[in-house]
Amino acid sequence: MNKSRKQLIALMLVFAIPTIASWFFIYNPEFLPNARSNKGQLIQPVISIDNLKFRNIDDKTLASVAQYKGYWTIIVVAGNHCDDVCKRKIHDMRQVRKALEEDYISIKRLVLISSDSVDMNLEHYIKPYHGTDVMSQNKSLSDKIIKQLGDGKNITNYTFIMDPMQNVMMRYAPEQSPKDLLSDLRHLLKINKWGAGH
Repeated sequence: MNKSRKQLIALMLVFAIPTIASWFFIYNPEFLPNARSNKGQLIQPVISIDNLKFRNIDDKTLASVAQYKGYWTIIVVAGNHCDDVCKRKIHDMRQVRKALEEDYISIKRLVLISSDSVDMNLEHYIKPYHGTDVMSQNKSLSDKIIKQLGDGKNITNYTFIMDPMQNVMMRYAPEQSPKDLLSDLRHLLKINKWGAGH
């Protein structure tokens, strides 16, 4: 095996080991000290989000593999439009990210809207929430992802966690507290650091 091939494999392991460790410990928490149960519902099997391109609310094209790979992503499913519950979820996502302190840079935020046009009320509302992506100009793609996530069920205003390998692995009902999401993300990020050897 030549040197460049060894370096490539080593680089792949650097990115893969933390996520693999996170998965192992989230499903086998008894192997961690101070083990605790998850607040969200684990999705089994995970739902892999393929590489995709979409236009966000600012009419910019985003590629998922570039935008979200390597990050933990909070996803809010808004349905056809973003109602008051959805807007509260957008606020909660920002607060959860802030509460993660130095780990906030590991978190991305995405809102899925099933629409081919921009909701002007949402466009105005979301301006203070810089960094929150809104997928609002590709109804067929949004519907496809929402169908995958919901497995035929209505998941409007549900929140999901997607791991750094773009696997959706946990979900939260609309009535759940953002503290539940924060608790699980802290747990996942702690495991992720452990897996990376930090």
